[in-house]
Amino acid sequence: AVKDNIEITVVGGSNMARLVPYLTALGAPIQDLTVPGWTPSPPNVEKVVDSLGPDKKNRVLVVEPLSNSVYRFEQFDGTTSLPVKTERGWHLPGPVKLLDEGGVGKVLKSSNPIFEQAKESMKVVIPPLPRYLEGGCCSDPDHAPNVRDPDHALRTVESLLHIRKTVATKLKGFRNLHVADSVRGVGYADGRAGADASPQEIAAQLRGHVANDNVHLRQTGLANLSLEICR
Repeated sequence: AVKDNIEITVVGGSNMARLVPYLTALGAPIQDLTVPGWTPSPPNVEKVVDSLGPDKKNRVLVVEPLSNSVYRFEQFDGTTSLPVKTERGWHLPGPVKLLDEGGVGKVLKSSNPIFEQAKESMKVVIPPLPRYLEGGCCSDPDHAPNVRDPDHALRTVESLLHIRKTVATKLKGFRNLHVADSVRGVGYADGRAGADASPQEIAAQLRGHVANDNVHLRQTGLANLSLEICR
């Protein structure tokens, strides 16, 4: 349970929408500002800022700004692109790549108006959640072919851990802000249990917590993440 008078606002895409019932179970009022496929584009950020209204010291603002921008595929010329939407869903017609540090910084910067609007609120930022650890977008062998590499999950976990450090560095100027551990926090019911785990151990622990579509979290992963936010 949460302290009396606490309100929780949730911002992000579909994984955050699926997290809302777990946070609702804590007993606090929830403001659900999630939108499938949400990214912190200027129009989307403006809508969130308008919906937040006046700042509140008793609000916990949970924001997941990066997952729908970080995961990309490499094109033939070496550049990367966001997943392509077709009638069969979102696809990665090339090797899975994660956005580099400079790109992560730019996406985070576009989120800043949300954090500035909630200066007195407690802010919990969720770095990118694990995706495509053991599979790609579909059965097409030309789509996300590198997910079949033996060390792909390990490399992804290493990249996610590095991105979390980048997020913490970029947002260190904001008060009342905590960067959650979106990797250990999903893999372990008590994220602190994985504090000393190697990236390889964490990758193994995450198996079973990501759904068959390789994008969304299973119930176990969502439950673990809700506990990580509470901490």
